[in-house]
Amino acid sequence: MLFLRKVLEDLILDTSIRETYTIYGKKWTLKTLSSEEQLDATASTKNYDNVSRIQAVKTAILARAVVEYEGIELNKTDENIEFLGKFPSVVIESLYIKQLELQKKLDDSFKDLDK
Repeated sequence: MLFLRKVLEDLILDTSIRETYTIYGKKWTLKTLSSEEQLDATASTKNYDNVSRIQAVKTAILARAVVEYEGIELNKTDENIEFLGKFPSVVIESLYIKQLELQKKLDDSFKDLDK
């Protein structure tokens, strides 16, 4: 039982992927999010109406996923939300698409383990 627990702990700890992308000439480093981080992002937008919540969820997810911008480390969710809010929606949308692609890469790596 101890061995199984160790294997599971290792699996949980090794589930983050980081990649750097150039979006409109700027370098952004994104990481995949845990289920807890994704739920936290969604829950943080509960006060928005249905229409504005879509954009709010994207920004909340990116606030947790963006770890670096142009070589500057970003690690405070509240500050990241404010920072990301200064960019046009086309930048947020591009970053969000990259985040989804990165998350899919992680999901696919788990499917490979199942083979």
